[in-house]
Amino acid sequence: MEPIYITGMGMNCSLGWTPEEIHTSLIADAKGGISNIEILNTRHRGTFPVGEIKRETEDLRAEITNQGGYQLNRTSILATKAVEQAIEQARHAHRAGGRLGLISGTTVGGMDVTEDGYINHVEGRLHNINFFQLGGAAFCAEYLAERLGGVQYLSTISTACSSSLNAIGNAVQLLQAGQLDIAIAGGADALCRFTINGFNSFRLLDQNRCRPFDATRSGINLGEGAAYFVLETETSLRRTGNKPIAMITGYGNHNDRFHPSSISPDGVGIQMAMRSALEQSKTPLDKVDYILTHGTATPNNDASEGAAIHNLFSEVAVPDYVSLKSSFGHTLAASGAINTGVGITSILNGTKYPNYNWTEAMPELSSGPLATTLEKQSVNNVIINATGMGGYCSSMVLSKT
Repeated sequence: MEPIYITGMGMNCSLGWTPEEIHTSLIADAKGGISNIEILNTRHRGTFPVGEIKRETEDLRAEITNQGGYQLNRTSILATKAVEQAIEQARHAHRAGGRLGLISGTTVGGMDVTEDGYINHVEGRLHNINFFQLGGAAFCAEYLAERLGGVQYLSTISTACSSSLNAIGNAVQLLQAGQLDIAIAGGADALCRFTINGFNSFRLLDQNRCRPFDATRSGINLGEGAAYFVLETETSLRRTGNKPIAMITGYGNHNDRFHPSSISPDGVGIQMAMRSALEQSKTPLDKVDYILTHGTATPNNDASEGAAIHNLFSEVAVPDYVSLKSSFGHTLAASGAINTGVGITSILNGTKYPNYNWTEAMPELSSGPLATTLEKQSVNNVIINATGMGGYCSSMVLSKT
């Protein structure tokens, strides 16, 4: 496939508000961005650590002016901040003319305002936010499009925790098909009681800092954040004059059809997705430098994804692979996009970030994740993985320009 160029990016999570801050935090780590719940109003404070952005929603909301006067939900706030960074870096490419698309991924949407509205309703209190409008998954993309102006194609993708990577992949497909000239794509999710309680009901939450790809792993630390990117074709680059920071050279999406809430033990779906992305990219197996996995720290996911990686790279050396969820948590729909942002900073800085909090190899795998920071590396091709409930398995290849 012809590469799609990334000319702008913005992201935030519990490690920082910009790609540069996140890069610095990932190198420095101590406990990363995992801590006790302070902002979210839940009875699980003190029980489950999370990757929480330590800013009150009301304070963040006050920093964003919007003509519609919306009382923005937290997901939309995080998304807005990321999109503003991305278009600033890309010199406002969305104003350069041509067909602009916006593809956004989310699962939580405005669940936080829905929760507050429901509680106020049952307790007989007035609620000043229209949670029927602001609580839906589509509101975030609709608000971003209204704020940007000139958006001619708008879509919300919700494929569980692979949502944002599929949003980027869909944007790539539309650009390659000549249906768009420029796209802004990514995703966002905020912490809310619904997801804390939901994952707790599955007994998937760890009461300590999670341990991806560790023999003692026992569950997820949830997180929140957003990441969005400005994507352009070569034709668009000639018009905007923007300098690419990385390329997307391959994308694969499969469904392993194994179970509604887990992926297959042998990792067949994510292996097919990685293979498809690499074939489209024309990147040989031995030219992959780094893999940013989905790596949720659950027994099922890490065994499955680990098996997929080792099976795919069975005839060459297994590349350095990591999960960063022990650093900023599982950001649900935003996880694929945030990993994409980290992959770009890895390429730009020649840095491979480690899989923090890993100590004991999994008996099912013949190798463990990268456990120490590697700097001054040649990072040319990075695989980004994302999986989701329902069997969604997605993979993308990022390449150096």
